[in-house]
Amino acid sequence: MAIANNDGLGPHAHAIRTSLGFFQAVTHPLVDVMIQIDEAKSLVYNPACAIDHEPQRAAEYAHMAKAFASETAAFASSRSVQFHGGIGYTWECFVQLYFKRQKHSQLLWGDAAWHRARLADIVLGEIG
Repeated sequence: MAIANNDGLGPHAHAIRTSLGFFQAVTHPLVDVMIQIDEAKSLVYNPACAIDHEPQRAAEYAHMAKAFASETAAFASSRSVQFHGGIGYTWECFVQLYFKRQKHSQLLWGDAAWHRARLADIVLGEIG
């Protein structure tokens, strides 16, 4: 969401009579974000299907999906702030809201490390 709503500061904006999308420093990280978002979407389908077909493994799949989605949100929001430059951290730019929301979501719903630890507990059993 933060990447999609970039107020003209993305690849179609112009600097020095050249589209910013022309520069690899902008284009390549945008593609990396897009690929990670597509991967996260694919991972979310697995636990949803497991509820119907493999309910005993649904929690395991959900932790896998949430761990990757959490990393993807952190990566996408940090890249968005970086693409916007200094204004990305200010109150004038809405991108800082997405960055703060994903940090809040990690604290509220667990970050990737927490979900991987829960996944390890499911797969290997409780250790401590």
